[in-house]
Amino acid sequence: MFVDLENTPWVWRLRWSDDDGQQLHIHTHTGLPQKASAIRAALLDEEGCLYLQLPAGLGVVHSQDMVDAAAAMEAGVIPEPEEVARADLPQRFGFRRTVSALK
Repeated sequence: MFVDLENTPWVWRLRWSDDDGQQLHIHTHTGLPQKASAIRAALLDEEGCLYLQLPAGLGVVHSQDMVDAAAAMEAGVIPEPEEVARADLPQRFGFRRTVSALK
């Protein structure tokens, strides 16, 4: 089965914790944990969406987790984001947003 993507293949859920030594906890929208130390890049589009590139692929940070993302950026856990056009993401990172793009 194929579905259209609203944005990217992954949605990252972030939780910043000062309680355990300033750690960033990342999970996929399906609940799979990801290592914050494996962040390859951070990108910011023209609409203010933050994307993280991890070994699993490119994902958008959930809008409810932007405060945690900002804390992680201030601590240097998430690198300074590169500006990117949202329209360029599929070609650059090898995914398609719509089923019709497969034809």
